[in-house]
Amino acid sequence: QVKSFLKEEGGVDLYKNVKVNFIHGRKAVLTIYRDGVETEKVTLSDYNDKMKLHELFVEKGFEKYSFAEVRERRMRLKREEEEKLKVRNNDSKMDRGFLRNARTNLKTKRELKEKIKQLKEARANYMMDASLVV
Repeated sequence: QVKSFLKEEGGVDLYKNVKVNFIHGRKAVLTIYRDGVETEKVTLSDYNDKMKLHELFVEKGFEKYSFAEVRERRMRLKREEEEKLKVRNNDSKMDRGFLRNARTNLKTKRELKEKIKQLKEARANYMMDASLVV
């Protein structure tokens, strides 16, 4: 119940001035700050249903967003998530392009090395032929 209250819509996202930090392997603790100073800690796992958690947040003085504010926040978060996905997709496209270019460059490098080797051999042969003529 606590996990869904913290992660899903209709839980902690309804309250103003609440920030959730997930720490793997630790119990969920509500830390309350007043004027930047920690004033209280409440272990949320002691509350076994969402209604009790909502009651706790109201009791501790947290204000709920209005319906319009909640809708606007959710739309903004959705847009931000879509932007992150676009960036990730563009990065992955660039990575594929880079890999394609790298393969082409490797082929070109191999061809270049082979050409240099042929030129060195040709020069060595030419020098041998020139030394025989003198």
